[in-house]
Amino acid sequence: MRTWLGGWLLLLISSLGWAQTGWELAKDDDGIQVWKHVRPGSHLADFRAEVEVDSSLSGLLALFYDADAAPQWLDHTRRVEILNRDDPKHSYTLHIETTMPWPTADRDAVVQGFWSQDAHTHIVYLHGHSISYQETPGYVRASLQSDWTFIPMGMHKVKVVMSGYTDLQGHIPDWTVNMLIQESPFATLENLRQRIQLPVYQSAHMEGVQEPDMPAHETTAALR
Repeated sequence: MRTWLGGWLLLLISSLGWAQTGWELAKDDDGIQVWKHVRPGSHLADFRAEVEVDSSLSGLLALFYDADAAPQWLDHTRRVEILNRDDPKHSYTLHIETTMPWPTADRDAVVQGFWSQDAHTHIVYLHGHSISYQETPGYVRASLQSDWTFIPMGMHKVKVVMSGYTDLQGHIPDWTVNMLIQESPFATLENLRQRIQLPVYQSAHMEGVQEPDMPAHETTAALR
């Protein structure tokens, strides 16, 4: 499997922004919640989305490492290319191409990031941020930050949290911005919940990942 970590232009976070006031529940359906926070004086918006899935932590990381499968679950993703991978450091550099609705030009980003795991709670964190890199003809280069969090809840269940922001650069219609911070995160988590059930992911064991061995109530207590 080729490596994929992080997210595309939608799978983004500002964790400090989540702690601020002004968050609005934008969508709550079928066990998936999406919140948004519009920045004062800007058309940019942070978002946070979450869902609970049946999976091991290794299974979720295996899905993120599967670059070829990225377009099948990451909404509006055309292609993910691995530019660099350093397994001992759990780091990576990706080139992510995304499709945008007409007449908006397609966007891309080069993302550098890493993943880590808390030894006590077993929570897995993935963080990525865009870096300067040679531009790609036919794409507008976007700027972003991205984080995913995998929180073990016990009984082979994991809460998946994605949240963040992006600057797509250039003029973006309001309806397109709304789609990016509301509909696409929802679709991405919906796709993830279905795809993570495949045996190829659930049979995976990712080096460096420790699965939780504590009961659900102990895991919950550790997160307080």
